[in-house]
Amino acid sequence: MTSPVAIMPRPLTHKDCAGLHWRSPSDFGFVDHVPSVLVGASELSSVTLEMPWYFAQANGKWHALAPLCSDAGLKFNHVPFLLRMYPFTLLPDTGSFVLGIWQDPDCIGETGHPIYDGAQLHPRLEPVANAFSRFVKGLDALRKIGAALHEAGILQPTPQQASDTGQLFQTDEDALRALPADTLSELAKSGALGAAYAQLLSRTQLKRTARPKVASQPQNTPVTREEDRAFLDALTDDLLEGAELKPGALAP
Repeated sequence: MTSPVAIMPRPLTHKDCAGLHWRSPSDFGFVDHVPSVLVGASELSSVTLEMPWYFAQANGKWHALAPLCSDAGLKFNHVPFLLRMYPFTLLPDTGSFVLGIWQDPDCIGETGHPIYDGAQLHPRLEPVANAFSRFVKGLDALRKIGAALHEAGILQPTPQQASDTGQLFQTDEDALRALPADTLSELAKSGALGAAYAQLLSRTQLKRTARPKVASQPQNTPVTREEDRAFLDALTDDLLEGAELKPGALAP
């Protein structure tokens, strides 16, 4: 019996992808090879109210990560950005990110929409590149926040690890309460304090986390307190204010 071929992502370059076409997935079966997704500041509010997310560190940089569990197939009101954009994704590249694609034969092949038009990305993909650019801004905001929370000593390792990134970290509520007033004030100004509380809140969604098996539709979900949503929406606005993206970070 032939073993299934592992589906992996690769950078989206003209050399490798000229002549290829892409198609949107017909359902969410592809999450079987997506163990976790990065979370950006722009979707922090929605993700916090849907599933637990954690801080993780790679190559000395912090990021927010939502693991996808492998048990029952629940659906979500909000599907994380990197799942909505499949088969396109982000790949780390010398401190920044490049646009990539999952080498999924159900979505990449000889039929569908062309990826390249001559030597340039097809104009149809311009909104995709723009969306990823905005998403990267949110990743940078959470990178700075993770570093600030780690320096303040309020991130603790979790019992579990992510298969693709290793150790996960969560807010230590006791350490957070013990911080001096001046440190709390600095964390509040940067948005880090709000993110720390958001991480705590996200863990209340732990029992609802699962891999969606079909296209997401609104489901019967626990009632969300309006004060929670208002707090998270304000936090998202604060995190994105003044965010910068380095030129060429998503160059194909």
